[in-house]
Amino acid sequence: MSTINSNVINFMNMAQDRDMTERKQANEPLSRLNQRLKTLQDINRSILKGESSQEIAHAALSRMSRLIPLQQAAVVLHNFKTGEALVLAGTIDDHPAGTRVLINDILTTEVLAQQEQICYVKDIAALEYRTIFLERQLSKDLHTFLAVSSQIEGNLITELYLFAFQSAAFNLEHQAIAREVVNHLAVAIQQAQLREQFQLYTDQVEQQVTQRTAALVEANQELEAFTSTVSHDIQAPLRTIQGFTELLFKKYNDSIDASGQDYIQRILNSVKSLNALTRDLLNFSHIKYTKVKLTEVELSVVINAALAQLDFDLQARNAIVRVTPPLPKVMAHSTLLMQAIANLISNAIKFVAPNVQPEVHIYTQIEQERVRLWIEDNGIGINPRYQEQIFRPFERLLPSRKIYSGTGIGLAIVRRSVERCGGSVGVISTVGQGSRFWIELAQSEHNQSL
Repeated sequence: MSTINSNVINFMNMAQDRDMTERKQANEPLSRLNQRLKTLQDINRSILKGESSQEIAHAALSRMSRLIPLQQAAVVLHNFKTGEALVLAGTIDDHPAGTRVLINDILTTEVLAQQEQICYVKDIAALEYRTIFLERQLSKDLHTFLAVSSQIEGNLITELYLFAFQSAAFNLEHQAIAREVVNHLAVAIQQAQLREQFQLYTDQVEQQVTQRTAALVEANQELEAFTSTVSHDIQAPLRTIQGFTELLFKKYNDSIDASGQDYIQRILNSVKSLNALTRDLLNFSHIKYTKVKLTEVELSVVINAALAQLDFDLQARNAIVRVTPPLPKVMAHSTLLMQAIANLISNAIKFVAPNVQPEVHIYTQIEQERVRLWIEDNGIGINPRYQEQIFRPFERLLPSRKIYSGTGIGLAIVRRSVERCGGSVGVISTVGQGSRFWIELAQSEHNQSL
């Protein structure tokens, strides 16, 4: 009885083992399919991550070695235009990843002859004719050879090389896997190369921009140094011309007729204009190189200083100036800010229509941590299309340049002075209705705490 039971148990165990074996064999294709899908997903993830061609190829080979019984593999990018091949991953004919070789040194006659996506040699030793390349592989005891290619674009072809010790090592499923991988690799490598080319182009453009910017900065510095030197050196001869002309006018006034006196007056007027121009040029160039330390500045003090500087002009033009509190403290450089405000007030009382009494209104507007100082006038106004260019040096607009004197540098000095104070400047204006210039600066921490 015990013998019968033992036989039954053995039979049941054998049946269970057979069932497990069959179940395992049935699951193997599904497992391999999952591995194939995971390999392709890894390649797609590499594309999305923006990895390089070499990284993508290496990841593909690493995965594929789990699916195909291979001993040596490589991904090679052929460029038939240059006749060179770049080993992207793996090793081929002792050439590691990153090396460049001649295509004819590694591309077999079989691959060239078939001109198809796949070239499969079941046993290299059985070939009647073997290239030097295949002879070297056979000397390493590699018998099976599989080459799968996919064209990227133009003259670029991605090639996957697989070798195995055993003959006929790669079945139809292995070849199908290799084709799938190569097709995905071709897309991934093309995308990676486009990114690399774009990055290279971007780097080159950035380098050119940097070089040209540096050259422009150097040219501007040289130009400003030249302007400063010329403006400084020209003042002495101008003073000489002015002095001797005035002396000539006083000493020989009675001996000079009306035409001569008119000529002398024109010389004096031109000398005064040239003096003003050289003075403004010097101021403009010096502002850039002035050491600026921003401190807490009382707007009321700076505005009063600017008005005091312009007292003679204000009285001569019978100008009305209204200053409306509050005038909070700001972070600025007091001298530069005073010069900017003085220039704006000077323009406000100068550029008015004939027989119109100049009126200037100065007030502030506080927004969060910024203070905007407004200088409003009843002048001739500025066409909106020119409201940006007036802050550039020597920009004087017609017809005002024919009627109003000036060097065309005043507003450029305003902008540079305000920007050195960490602020900004602008204007809102309508022709015939006056202008509203504004200077925006950081509010002092003292004001913010109140």
